Amino acid sequence: MFPQLTSWKLRPGDLVEVVTGKDKCKQGKVLKVIRDQRFPRVFVEGINMVTRHVRRVTKPDGEVIPGYTVKLEGAIHYSNVMIVDPETKRPVRVRFGYEDKPPHNKIRLTRGRLASGCLVPWPDDFKERPKRNTDVGDKDTRPEDAEAVTYNPEADFTLEVPSAHRRLREQRAARELTAAQKLQQHRLKPMPKLFSNARGYHTTAAAAAVGDLQLQLSKCSLADGSSSSISI
Repeated sequence: MFPQLTSWKLRPGDLVEVVTGKDKCKQGKVLKVIRDQRFPRVFVEGINMVTRHVRRVTKPDGEVIPGYTVKLEGAIHYSNVMIVDPETKRPVRVRFGYEDKPPHNKIRLTRGRLASGCLVPWPDDFKERPKRNTDVGDKDTRPEDAEAVTYNPEADFTLEVPSAHRRLREQRAARELTAAQKLQQHRLKPMPKLFSNARGYHTTAAAAAVGDLQLQLSKCSLADGSSSSISI
């Protein structure tokens, strides 16, 4: 896995040399640079030639164009080529820099053991690239239209929602309301009071039943005339 490239130093039109592979030590002009982080590659003039077979074509008027073969430049990995030093004519690395005088344009300088440290000029193909047109055309959005506020979060969009979706939304809202009411009732429900005695804890109903039993027994008299009392 190659590290990601943060700066692309090769441009179409640069003179490069292949440093590995079957075309090692061959020099050529860069035709195209594919800036793909996963598999960056370049096409060099006259390097890594491949054969492509073109099939026979029959036109609607009956004319037949026979098949043929054509040789084209194949792709080479970005790391397999190096820029040629303009003075030493050796493959070297380059670094970016800036001019000392205004407008401080970006430049490329050679570096390394075989480098002369000279300036690597930008290729003519790179200089002649058409600049991006920034003029406002008929199909461009006007600045006042782009800055206009068109979204109102408080607006009611129920009429734009389909009936089936609106019905599902209402059912979901009803279920959520019922669940909230049940939860509120459960929170407001009084908890049973507990009292403690020697035998443990009893509920209020059990305590009332025991109290009634004690009251009935206290009213009864034994045969010897003494009143009985039960302690629970």
